[in-house]
Amino acid sequence: MTIVDEPDDFKAAQHAILLASTGKADALMKGFLHTSAFLKANFHKKCGLVAPGSLVNQVTLTEFPAQNRLVLLSDCAINVSPSIKKRCRSYRMQSPWLLGSEWNALTWPALRR
Repeated sequence: MTIVDEPDDFKAAQHAILLASTGKADALMKGFLHTSAFLKANFHKKCGLVAPGSLVNQVTLTEFPAQNRLVLLSDCAINVSPSIKKRCRSYRMQSPWLLGSEWNALTWPALRR
């Protein structure tokens, strides 16, 4: 593991994105960075990981010890008011399959108006 001391939030996020885009990091974690700097770096035209017009989803994997299982929470606050078309695409729940698992998905708020 490599630790890079970068006091500037945006530059720290850019460095992490560069590592991810070149295959030297498997995941990005915002951590203590300001959300605005983290998202700005992700959407940056030159080094960002997000293509223009793409829909961004946030996925949280957490342990639920009471039932001895893992729980995925998706899109809790990233897409405040996407169009119905983008909402449908967003809630296909691709993330669990990308993680190599079969998960039951509950998406009741996805199409509710």
